[in-house]
Amino acid sequence: MTNAISLKIRGQALRLGAMLFTLTALATSTVQAGYVAVSDRPSLPANDLIEWSVLGPAFTAMPNPFVVASTGGTNVTWSQNSGTPERRDQGNGWTGNFPNFGDSLMWTQGLGGGPVTLSFGGSTVSSIGFGIQADEYTPYDGYLELLDASDVVLHTVNFSGISSTDSADYKFVGVYSDNPLTDFAKARFNVTLPGSTAGNFAIDSVSFSSKPVPEPSTWISLGIGSVAIAGYRARRRRANA
Repeated sequence: MTNAISLKIRGQALRLGAMLFTLTALATSTVQAGYVAVSDRPSLPANDLIEWSVLGPAFTAMPNPFVVASTGGTNVTWSQNSGTPERRDQGNGWTGNFPNFGDSLMWTQGLGGGPVTLSFGGSTVSSIGFGIQADEYTPYDGYLELLDASDVVLHTVNFSGISSTDSADYKFVGVYSDNPLTDFAKARFNVTLPGSTAGNFAIDSVSFSSKPVPEPSTWISLGIGSVAIAGYRARRRRANA
């Protein structure tokens, strides 16, 4: 009887191990790139917006870091490398290529103020996009990084633009996740000028999609999701080690 029970328990353990292996393999096979870049706001799936005008009129100085509430009630933290950001408006303190007179902007102000990090508090984010312009009238390069809550870089979008007063040069940078396992918690971005000089820049309103982080009990009830997410995060950390 004892041997029979032992064999039964051992068999159940083997089956559980096989199931976990299968689920991990499933996560490995289904979690691919998972990100889609877009170059205009209408193409970005988004359910929320950061409108900088809620922080005050043009020329309002902000601390570093500061918190802004989105139209959907998400508290988003802006932090930048150095200096203090400032509110500007297209045509009022900013003569640039944002499409509409009066578009509300946030400016890094000091040379080398970037990179900027937007942290979305207790939410995970599946999309983000905004218009961006370097402070100096010149071609520029930039990047947008998506990070998890531990600051591991999940994906990077590289872009180039021309800073001018012509709205035809307006640059929108957007990206969204097409897989729940590739959602992110933070976004970090910066621009550089010719000669790899760190530049300062302004961005317009930020479109994004967010959802609350599930409680641990929710992931347990999902079963497959918990194993897949653990496997995916472990692989991302190994890849970035």
